[in-house]
Amino acid sequence: MPIKRHRVKLRKSYVRYRFKTAAQATWTWSRRLTFVALGVWAAQAGHRFWSQTPYLRVKAVQGAADVPAALLTETTVRAGDHLFRFSTRAIERHLQQRYPEFSRVSVRRRPDGRVAVAVDRRVPVARVADGENWRGMAEDGVTFPLDETRFPREPLPVLAVPGEGEAARPALAFLKLISSQDAAWVKELRKLKAEPDGEATLFLRADLPVHWGSMAESPKVVRRKAQRLERVLNDDSLAEGAAHLRFIDEDRVAVKPLTAELLKKTADDNKNGPERP
Repeated sequence: MPIKRHRVKLRKSYVRYRFKTAAQATWTWSRRLTFVALGVWAAQAGHRFWSQTPYLRVKAVQGAADVPAALLTETTVRAGDHLFRFSTRAIERHLQQRYPEFSRVSVRRRPDGRVAVAVDRRVPVARVADGENWRGMAEDGVTFPLDETRFPREPLPVLAVPGEGEAARPALAFLKLISSQDAAWVKELRKLKAEPDGEATLFLRADLPVHWGSMAESPKVVRRKAQRLERVLNDDSLAEGAAHLRFIDEDRVAVKPLTAELLKKTADDNKNGPERP
């Protein structure tokens, strides 16, 4: 069967339509490519600005008046470093671990390019033995090197506890409660010894031991016992002093008066030299 051939006439409207469609596609893609090129250029320019501009460089690392110079050197940030290529939180954590005498270390970037360092010092409420030296202990149980130029050790009572941190908090809470009592003997408190079972012994004056009892007593019982101890210590029968005292209950105190032999032993002990940890 012979093939029939048909002649198709190309209409001008169809040519115009195809041309218009191709032009629109070309324009659309050219705009997209232009935007992509501009984005790449802007990203490269932004990266160059971010990396090279002097406006994003550390001008100086400065600390408040109470910030040690050694602490500033351990920030690992130096003048000329990029202002945003270090973590302030990581530096703060490192410095607080390195310097436990500070309860807070703040590292902040300033708009003028400075890095400002500020600290909050811990206040010792007691001192604890550390070999041949003394360390301060704050209310949260954290120990730190005791700066005796700021906090002389003598007004601070010695705290003998089986641990620090959470383990020391019951004894610290008890010490705070004792220190708040309105009794003259409180100013003579030299040492608090806390036993693992929760019992406490107070040492007054020339190492006068007072076996207090449980540290877990209510504030009302502590106040009552403090007043009772005040009356006992002011009794005329103890004009020569006492060897030790022990609370039997909140109203009764067993007392062992000092004898001549005990007085001599106490005097000899006081000649042994300054107090050691």
